[in-house]
Amino acid sequence: MFHVKQFAPIAHLTLRECLRRAFPYVAVVALVLLVATSRLFLHFTFGQQRAESLNLAISGAFLAGFALALFVGTGLVRRDLERQTLPWLLTKPLGLASYVLGRLLGLVAAAALLALLVTAGSAPILAGMSDQVSWIDVLAAGARALAPLLVLCAAALAASALAGRALAPLLLLALFLLGSLFPQSLLVPDFSLFSLDANATAPSALAWLYALVFCSIFALFAYIVLAIRIPGTREG
Repeated sequence: MFHVKQFAPIAHLTLRECLRRAFPYVAVVALVLLVATSRLFLHFTFGQQRAESLNLAISGAFLAGFALALFVGTGLVRRDLERQTLPWLLTKPLGLASYVLGRLLGLVAAAALLALLVTAGSAPILAGMSDQVSWIDVLAAGARALAPLLVLCAAALAASALAGRALAPLLLLALFLLGSLFPQSLLVPDFSLFSLDANATAPSALAWLYALVFCSIFALFAYIVLAIRIPGTREG
């Protein structure tokens, strides 16, 4: 059984681990600057400023969360295994399922926070370009990145449990590329369903359910891999 007292501290620890590094803040500043620089080219979009502005907001939010999952999330479980922290944690009143859930929730929260920071930082730049774009439009566009980030954070955790320092990021990147290039495949998530385009409709309830299903699959995969890798793992 899950208990908040078990997975909440792990989620809080994960959030702190993600945000106390310099990388997330460098990524936020770099992406906001990229949006600001791209603003110069939007004057040549010939009436498509609104769509291109919102595409920039979506892209910036998504890249912030994806970069965190790729460079930080794929190392979370691996470091616990290498330092023998995880076996020690499981001798405490903490089950493996609660550990996986806590790591996942903390990583998702960190990715969502970075996406929000990039979107909020970009909003005054993009909203100031045209009276067709408001702060609310930019924030709503950035929120579209959250559904695919949920899937990618869970996949990053699974890759971290399965592979080493060099291979785990490559596995996550390959998953995203395959899911984008071959959207009809049943073996990888179809990222085209998440509408990362200002001209597309916002992700529907079905798309969110799809994201939750794949998130659960990757979290379960991480749990199974860790249960095999750690002898004497306790349930719960």
